[in-house]
Amino acid sequence: MLQYFDSLKSSKENDRLDALTSIVGDCKNAGTNKEVQAWKSFEYAVGRFVKGLQSQVTSTRLEFYSGLTTLLSLAVKVDTEAVLEIIDKSLKGSGEESKSERKLLKIARILSYGALIRAKCKSDPNGSLPVHIARRILKSIVDITVKKKSLRSLSTPFICTFLNMCPPGELDEGVLSDLQRLLSKQEEQEDLDLNYFKIVLTAEHRNLTPALGMTREVHEIIKVLLAETDADDSDFLSLVFHHIRNSNLFEAFWKIFVSSLGPYHTELFCTCITHSIKSGCPLSYILCEDVVHLALSIFNNQQLGKTAKDKALESFQAIVSWGEGCCLTSKERKSALKLLYKKKPNLLYDYKILVGVIRNHLQHLSNKELDYLGGFLLESARSETEGESARVRISTIDLLRSISQMKKSSSSGNIEIANLFFQLGFCKQNISKEEGKAIDENSGVLVGHCSSLFLKCHQKTTDHIFVSAVYDYVSSVVDSTEGTYELLSPLDGQAKALWDKTAKLLKKITDPVVKLISQVGAVQLVKTSEDFLSVFENWLDLAKKIATKESPQEIVVFIVDQIASLNQPFCDFEAIFKRFAMEGKIVEETVQSLADAIDISEDFDDDEDDDSDEDESEDDEVVQNTTLNGFSNNQMSNSNVPADEINGGSDSDATIDMDEATEEDLKRMDDALAGVFSAKKRVKEDARRETIKYMRVLNLVDVLIGRYKEPPISVILILLMPLISSVKHNLSIKSNKSELSRTLATLKRLNKCRKFTGMEDVDSDVLSTMAKEIEDLMKKKVVPKDVKNILASSRNNLLSSCQGSEKEEKTGKKDKKKKKKKAKTSNPSQPSTVNPSATTSEDSLETKNLKKAKTSSESAQVLGTNLPSKRKARAGSMKKKAKLLRMEVLSEGLSLNE
Repeated sequence: MLQYFDSLKSSKENDRLDALTSIVGDCKNAGTNKEVQAWKSFEYAVGRFVKGLQSQVTSTRLEFYSGLTTLLSLAVKVDTEAVLEIIDKSLKGSGEESKSERKLLKIARILSYGALIRAKCKSDPNGSLPVHIARRILKSIVDITVKKKSLRSLSTPFICTFLNMCPPGELDEGVLSDLQRLLSKQEEQEDLDLNYFKIVLTAEHRNLTPALGMTREVHEIIKVLLAETDADDSDFLSLVFHHIRNSNLFEAFWKIFVSSLGPYHTELFCTCITHSIKSGCPLSYILCEDVVHLALSIFNNQQLGKTAKDKALESFQAIVSWGEGCCLTSKERKSALKLLYKKKPNLLYDYKILVGVIRNHLQHLSNKELDYLGGFLLESARSETEGESARVRISTIDLLRSISQMKKSSSSGNIEIANLFFQLGFCKQNISKEEGKAIDENSGVLVGHCSSLFLKCHQKTTDHIFVSAVYDYVSSVVDSTEGTYELLSPLDGQAKALWDKTAKLLKKITDPVVKLISQVGAVQLVKTSEDFLSVFENWLDLAKKIATKESPQEIVVFIVDQIASLNQPFCDFEAIFKRFAMEGKIVEETVQSLADAIDISEDFDDDEDDDSDEDESEDDEVVQNTTLNGFSNNQMSNSNVPADEINGGSDSDATIDMDEATEEDLKRMDDALAGVFSAKKRVKEDARRETIKYMRVLNLVDVLIGRYKEPPISVILILLMPLISSVKHNLSIKSNKSELSRTLATLKRLNKCRKFTGMEDVDSDVLSTMAKEIEDLMKKKVVPKDVKNILASSRNNLLSSCQGSEKEEKTGKKDKKKKKKKAKTSNPSQPSTVNPSATTSEDSLETKNLKKAKTSSESAQVLGTNLPSKRKARAGSMKKKAKLLRMEVLSEGLSLNE
């Protein structure tokens, strides 16, 4: 065992841990029989640990303390009094020690007794030390602490642990006198430090304060909090706020605490907010202008680190958690909203940092409170921008957007917010000339931001009341009947013609869906684009045909065409499609059009080539064509560069002499380079738009799949193979990771459909052929394991459907035979026949099993492989459980034999 104690001083943590494990393993079975070898090992180990606590090196003392605590907590059979005898024997001095050696002996005694107290807590959390041992231990610790003030911080945690072990309300007279002696000494010296309050507050928490007779004023506690560097300890603050809550001193505490804060108390301030709210402090005592200002100042203080800012964020999170347990009255909640969002500075000054906190706060507000908050935010947003507050005004607009997205928000409030966005984004603003150029720039940012928000909030809605109200307001501005506002860019040309056409058409439309789409599109004419004008004109032509009749199929066809195009849809067509799907108005022709939009029939080689190079070559080809057409053929024809060098002549080393090039040549070259970069940018933009279109189509497929509990097999068969083809295509292009994962998610959702309708109309050969194609794809080396699992699920669904269709065919034939037999038995002229049910049950069971085996083997032969049986699957799950159990046993340090 000797070498293990030497290893405890090692600089490597693993070596120290192994040594401690070996020592504890040799001694944990020690009992009351002192003749046994285990007891001798235990006695030696405890003595060595206690000797190690006398080391001058702090890290060594810490290692030996943890070792002694661990050993004593595991050796539960050893009598506590016997351990005390070993400790006292090991710490017995000769009387000739120096001053420093005597101090180390006192440190070792405190740590030894402390290890014994902690070990008792670990081994028996609800137990307590015998009275005579408790007196002996505490008296020894108090004697040392009274004489040696510098050891007070070392002994205090053990005294608090000892008090927590005492039964509530009970304290032995001997222990009580020792504690009173310690605390009275500090009061006489007027030295009420952190250690004093830890003991007093712990005693109060255990209902021992009446016996101690110690109660302190709140200003004394605040003085210690602000003076001590370790006062932000979580356990101590919990005791502080437990005392304040029981004494009903929250209001007095926060008044004195906020007025006494210094520049270096930011972290303590934030921690106190969190603990105070957790302790049940009313928010009305905490929320005041000084608290909000001080907390917000932390985010703009460059000298503070990330820890302080994280704590400030946590404190704001606690402040705005107005869920269950919030004791603010309705009036106090309104005052708090004004303080947090209206008075300056407020949370909107640091909106980017606090956006998560603010959105969480909105979840706790009622409908009336959201309207109240939106009301004064609308007033703030309409006010003129004053230099640096433009950023705050944009934050106010973003918060209004968040309010409009809440389900609890009212339609009237959302309409006002949308009208405000329209006013700020598309109408002329009155900007005073005195504010100068900076205000004009801020106004430009504000206009662009509001116009974008208006179009988004108007596009992404299917609320008929909201859309109609916003259309009426925009119409009043466009037709100059509103009077106060006018458009920055009045409608003219084709946009004006479409606007007038829509206005006439809306008087005839009776279908609410057609009316909604027409109004949403008309409002977006204020921001004209050629692509949108042509699309909206096509819609108006369709709307004119179906103005007075309900034609969902024609609308669905238009929706699918828009979703499958590269242009951004001008309305929330996905929500409208979902509504039609829930109403069962989607036909197979629509499903086929969705399948065509995602079907990419493209094969790829089994070799794992880097196909991304092929994509880059296509981009380079586009760029090369742009370069040749834009620069070589047109712009370089009159330059000083020879034609054979332009067209890649025989002299491969030919270069352009930039020194002899004229300014016109350099200008042409700049234009050509701009064309090259523009072409490359167009290629990337087209690829991005193609990806977005593909994702939108998959969203419609997900909506369609989720509409059915038992979908028709025809819908599954129409969608399955296009999805498989898309998986194959995206696997061939390494840059299509997002498209692949999104396709697999849809395929997983499709695989969850296990029961289908219309199976009698499906040919089993078709299902087998599709399963064979999926199996061929699974054999490719480039297919990852997780993709193979999803494909296997699709294959198995097809095989089970194949077996189901075969069973239905066989069942139909059996029914025909039964009908013939019934006809024969019902005819009296026919002789009686033997009852076929006279065969034994064993023979019929054997026949059924043979038929099942034959059916499963036939379906397996279609793929050339055997499907895993349920028995094998259960065996695999048992192996996993056995492996986990083995890991748990090993982690506990036990052998498998045990």
